[in-house]
Amino acid sequence: MEERGLPQTVDIVMWAKDGAAFLPFTLKRISEVLPEKVVHEKIFVDDHSVDESASIADSFGWSVYDNPSGGIGGGFKEALKHVDCPFFASFEQDLLLSRKWWPTVPLLMRKKRVVVAQGWRLPSHPVLNAIEKVTVDFKPVIGAPLYSIDNNVYETEVIRKLAGGLEKFHYAVDSVLLARILDAGFTWVTEQSVLSIHLKPVGFAEYIRGRYGAARMAEYFTLASRKQLPPSEVEKFTFKHVATRLAISPLVGLALSYVKRQPWLSIYYPMLRIQLFKSFKEWIKIEGNKKTVKHVTRNGSQT
Repeated sequence: MEERGLPQTVDIVMWAKDGAAFLPFTLKRISEVLPEKVVHEKIFVDDHSVDESASIADSFGWSVYDNPSGGIGGGFKEALKHVDCPFFASFEQDLLLSRKWWPTVPLLMRKKRVVVAQGWRLPSHPVLNAIEKVTVDFKPVIGAPLYSIDNNVYETEVIRKLAGGLEKFHYAVDSVLLARILDAGFTWVTEQSVLSIHLKPVGFAEYIRGRYGAARMAEYFTLASRKQLPPSEVEKFTFKHVATRLAISPLVGLALSYVKRQPWLSIYYPMLRIQLFKSFKEWIKIEGNKKTVKHVTRNGSQT
């Protein structure tokens, strides 16, 4: 594979909603990690925040734009409209960037087929942090995906071509984008040794509900049913997989807890699987209601 050089300049983007609690810390860290000479434009897309998010971003020298369609997909697409460098980077509003991120992650873009590169992140909550480390170590068992769009660098030209319709997705933007990148013959790489901190001061029960709740997971189940997720992810959202993993979750939780000496895993993993199953049932119910409405509407229009 032919190699390219380190990106000389990048636009940096962030989409945010009500992030004032952490933005002073996350924006300051970005300014400390990325050399000033490589940052071209700082693009901040605000999703109708009711706090001081926009004004905080402005005070750090970011250009602020409104998110016209809402959600992560809307923020991504609006930010992309204002990018004019060959490469751009995105950071999440509550992510404290690793001091190793630059130049380690951008250097991964030297390979020509690599169009997205990122580091990884772990929660700030100590229990969640320990648990997430285990999910990385036991990825084949737990099935946690190791991709996200919270500390990435992208090749702009390719992403523009593949980003059509992303504003329709509120949550699964990273999964949809990865599927399109792989289908187009490109590569997305994750450097797990570059660890940023996800500022999550919540307990793990609240964390599970937020991350695997019905509202969020419905988008993933729908996309999996349409095979619009990466091939490796489609199977994970089928009834067979969700039900099987739920059935064996107590044993898996105990085994992981014993191997890693993390007693919380015996509780966390079954809780995660129970929440996923509940979300799947809720999605099935919603889909069933949609079909009923369509059937009634169709029959009504024929009478």
